[in-house]
Amino acid sequence: MPFLPVPQPCWLILIEGDWVGCGTCYGRAVWLSERIWVEELELGAVASGPPVIVRADGLCVLVSCSGCGAWWAGEGGMAVHSAGMVEALRDGLEDGWVGDVCPACRAAELMP
Repeated sequence: MPFLPVPQPCWLILIEGDWVGCGTCYGRAVWLSERIWVEELELGAVASGPPVIVRADGLCVLVSCSGCGAWWAGEGGMAVHSAGMVEALRDGLEDGWVGDVCPACRAAELMP
């Protein structure tokens, strides 16, 4: 199954109540929230305060390619967490994924 729940609830990073990422431990969430906050400020975002870190009520979703089995990974090769399957499908499009198929497998399908 390409959409798999993470083994334990994550620490969610919220900016003005919107989910922007998460970490599998509190320290990772703090590190990631600082990076996200800097990026937001550099892009000119105006927020009422810094990111808030809270423990998730449910499990995040990881995506693996149905073709080659590779995990959807972000910067540094860390698996990308999504708040749910719908979010994973939407956000994956930005990285070239179509559903549960990675960009490499999509390119291979288009080769003659």
